[in-house]
Amino acid sequence: MTHIYHPDLPGYDPQQIIHDGCPECEYRGEDIVRALANLDPPTFARAWKRAGELQADGLPNASATELPLLKVLAAIEVQFERRGCPLGTIPGDGLPIPPHSLDQARAIFAAADKAQEDQA
Repeated sequence: MTHIYHPDLPGYDPQQIIHDGCPECEYRGEDIVRALANLDPPTFARAWKRAGELQADGLPNASATELPLLKVLAAIEVQFERRGCPLGTIPGDGLPIPPHSLDQARAIFAAADKAQEDQA
């Protein structure tokens, strides 16, 4: 599965994290774990910010495909807000991320996807 050129999609907005009408984006959007695992740090930060905006004011330019991801992130943000972290702020932002941690996370999620496919 591959991405298609997003600007050609109906309803495209460059701020969206996952785009309606793109087979790869829609595949990722079907599973929150898969969607999260495929976000690199800058895209995660954008998604976190959009989730805060969704929680605070609504988000009229959100795609249907990204809404489940943003709603989960918004719910997590509320939990952090209750502990003193303002909406849209990533706890611990700026701390170094070990370079191997993203590869390890992707491997774990790939194995989980394969196990799920094997069961089907």
